[in-house]
Parts: sequence; C-alpha cells; structure tokens
Amino acid sequence: MGMTENKKHSDAVLAAVMSPKSRLWPAFDYADQIYRKSVYMKRCIAAGIPMIPTIFIDDGFEPGDLLRQIKAKGWAKFFIKPAYLVCYGDGSFHGTTADFLKDPTPLIEYEKSVKAQREFLVQPYMLKPNGDVFDEIRHFFIDGKFAYAVFTHGTDPEGFWTQPEGPVLRRTRALAEKTYAQVLKMARWQGKPFTTMLNRIDVGVMPDATQPAEVRIFVNEIEMEMTTWLARYCPFNLANFMAPVVVKKARELFQGLFDANKHVPDAAHVNELLRVLDERLGSLDESGPQEAVAALQAGKTASRKRAAVADVGQAAAKRFRARGGYV
Repeated sequence: MGMTENKKHSDAVLAAVMSPKSRLWPAFDYADQIYRKSVYMKRCIAAGIPMIPTIFIDDGFEPGDLLRQIKAKGWAKFFIKPAYLVCYGDGSFHGTTADFLKDPTPLIEYEKSVKAQREFLVQPYMLKPNGDVFDEIRHFFIDGKFAYAVFTHGTDPEGFWTQPEGPVLRRTRALAEKTYAQVLKMARWQGKPFTTMLNRIDVGVMPDATQPAEVRIFVNEIEMEMTTWLARYCPFNLANFMAPVVVKKARELFQGLFDANKHVPDAAHVNELLRVLDERLGSLDESGPQEAVAALQAGKTASRKRAAVADVGQAAAKRFRARGGYV
C-alpha cells in the first residue's frame, strides 16, 4: 500500500521530515525529488538524458482520455505505475491497448482503485527483439564516485552478475555519470550542496545493432541509499569499503548541522566525539587517514579486480552473451 493511502499517517510523516528541526538524511527536499519520479525524470530529459517515453500524469486521469493518448502514440502495450511513494510495482497496471479499446472496464476499475494516488507514469512496453522485457545495468556511486556495476536480467531470476568491463559498460557508465551529475544538483544538506553516500543509477539495456556497442540504453531509475546494494555481486568487499565512507558522511552531516546553527542534542558530547575523530582520521578538509583507509581497501581488492579492469577475453564475452548479458 502506498503511504498516501493513509492520509493521517502520511501527514504526520511529512510534518516530521519537512520540519526545520528535522535532522533526517536524506533531507526532505532531496528525497522528495527522488521519490517523486516525474520530477527527476523531467530533469533528466531536460538535460538530454534518454529515458523511456512517458506520459506524465500529475493530477489523476480519465480512462477514456488516457486511452486516446496511448493510441495516438502507437503503443501496442502499456504500463501504468504510481509516480510517488510506491515501491516494488505496488499499484501498477498493464495490458494490451487494443483490448482496452474494446473493453475499457478493467482500466476504469483500476482508476477507481487508485483514487488516493494522483501522480502516474504511463509507458510503453520496452521489449527486446526476442519479446522479453529490457535488462538493466545498475551503477553504484559511493561518496561521489563510480564504484561498481551489476547486470540484472529482465526476466531471468538468476540473471545477476558483476558487469564486466567492455564497450557496453563504458556506454552505460557514461550515461550513469551524466545522470549522477543531476543527482548532485538535487542533493543538499542544511541548504548547501552535499555529496551523497550512495546512489544507484539503473540503465536499461536492449540489443540494437544500429547503436554504439550494439545496445540501446536509457535511464530507468534513480535510487538513494535505501535500496538494494546487490553486494553479493560487488567485485570487492563492500562492507569494508563502506565503513570509512559511513563515518565520513556522519561527520559531514553533523558538521553541516553545526555550521547551520541547528540544534543538536547533547551538542558538547557530539563536538567532543567529532574532535576525537578529527585527531584520529584527519579533518574533513584534508586528505587524512580516513581517505587512506579507503585507498588501502581499494588496493587490497585490486588484484581480485585486475581481470575486470581490461576488457574481458573472447571466451568470457561469449559466456556472458550466452547467458543473455552484454559486454
């Protein structure tokens, strides 16, 4: 159930996170732009980032009018999903356009069932030449930098693996980095730009021999820290890598509160702890031991990653393609 279906709960949560006294990260203004998918999608489109063709619905829809728009776009099949505060496809609807033109009853009933939702995304099926739904390469950015990428098959529940280096990853990573630049324009803490701890940029992939690297690519989704990290497929020890990053971000968040003269409970004790961390890790304004820890961790994993640094060999590439992947 989407949070907006319980208005009392929704109002209480929004009042808390929107309060000037809130010390929650992600901050509301940033999180709301990610939770409200139409906002970041329109931002990306304006920046020239390819996305799935979309009809944006901002204040509910009339089934007949929506069907006319879908027919005008020539979409044989379509998918509707709420655009705000919904996870895992909850409240979605899909089907064949011709069927609903003959009998719109299911769409009419769906519209009645989601009256509490006002914002929707309507999109065509994005299908590969074999008729299956598109695949994704999910790119993870940690503390402002690309860290790793994981392939996820569109229909195979076992189709997950570390995306190997090669022409396809170079294309999708470049698109993900362009998208992440838009994320950084949205992310702010106490009124100032803030480099996020983690974001995931999901790039849709479909075979297309007319495109560079023989794939069509587009951004499908942007996620914040509260998402699946797919750590099992990360090519290095993600827990060890994240430990110093989490400490760094906690320090930056506290420092942002103090710089903004915001109330911090037990401020004297917090300040003392920050001072101790400065002594042990170096200040946030310099390259101190904390950064060295991250560099050390990267060095430890370098030998394990060496095979992935260069493009995979022909035999490995053949295996990936046989499993439905891209190189």
